Amino acid sequence: EASADTFRCGEVVNNETLLRISDTLSPTFSYPMGTAGIAKPCLFDVNEETCKSLGGFKHGQVLELKAGDTKELSTVVGVAKDGLGIPQLFFHVEGSPGAGLFSGQHLELIRQHATVVGERQLDPVPADDPSFSTDMPEAVKKELREVAKDLQCTFRYPCGTQIPRPHLFDTRDHVCLRVGGFKH
Repeated sequence: EASADTFRCGEVVNNETLLRISDTLSPTFSYPMGTAGIAKPCLFDVNEETCKSLGGFKHGQVLELKAGDTKELSTVVGVAKDGLGIPQLFFHVEGSPGAGLFSGQHLELIRQHATVVGERQLDPVPADDPSFSTDMPEAVKKELREVAKDLQCTFRYPCGTQIPRPHLFDTRDHVCLRVGGFKH
């Protein structure tokens, strides 16, 4: 049976609940955070009650979200404070380097339309793990400097998880292939 603080779809988490969670947050699970670029170590609270109170899901649940013919899988990681210090439920979207947020309308869509399709054992990643290294090999740095000299940022696209703002990108195939290995 759900407790009084358990999230129900369509319900807004009130400030009192956020304050209580913030005060009792117990982040002990080390896991990568970051959806683009280099992931950084972060500690998450993976307590079932804490996770469910902010999103209705528990740590390790694999969610499937369908949008037309596209399916996206995400694993619930846990609760951490966002950049504004507000406790949020973080998810690891398949293919991302680490955990990130579904915010605003995206989180509401997840809450309403996601299907729990299983559970996944997430292994903690210690903060000294080499995958968190920000040291880039010199050859990679040189390659990126070369690409940066010729960027033609003409494609405007909104970026950001909290308040998306338009940014300009170079979407030419040879640039995308050279930097990321994929065509736009």
